[in-house]
Amino acid sequence: MPATTDTARPRSGGFTIVELLVTVTVMALLAVVAMPASSVSHKRNLDMLQMQLQDAIDHAQSISYHTGERAGVFVHRQQQWFAVINELGTPYEDPLTHKPYVIRVNAPGSEQGVNIDEFAFGFGRALILFNDKGRLIYPGVCRITSGGFTRNLEVTTATALLTEVPIAE
Repeated sequence: MPATTDTARPRSGGFTIVELLVTVTVMALLAVVAMPASSVSHKRNLDMLQMQLQDAIDHAQSISYHTGERAGVFVHRQQQWFAVINELGTPYEDPLTHKPYVIRVNAPGSEQGVNIDEFAFGFGRALILFNDKGRLIYPGVCRITSGGFTRNLEVTTATALLTEVPIAE
């Protein structure tokens, strides 16, 4: 009886596991690269602006507490910027950049389409002001928007924290 030898048979169809893994990996990498560019979250933009405002408020409060001088946060709604200022309206130095502590809301390189729509403290002024002991002088409200999302915030004299207020229907 002659010995049987296995001869290589041609594949009948389908993909190897290696080909499938390579395809899935390439598709996953494309998804990771394309996702941030195509779906910027408006809620994330609101979170970022709220954090920037809270940081400015905290910085102004710290300055007034430690120096014994009045300090505050001034918001210019028309031009969409805010600054940590002294009693004369001069911006303080940002401790990280060593430049004036001025944040431009829609500056190049930042998230676009975010707005400060309302900012009213103490007789409707666009100024959060701390006394020489670091206490907030007047409470107030702030409304920020991004896309179709709106966030109403308030600052109380008890905490000096931006807290979200439910939107009345």
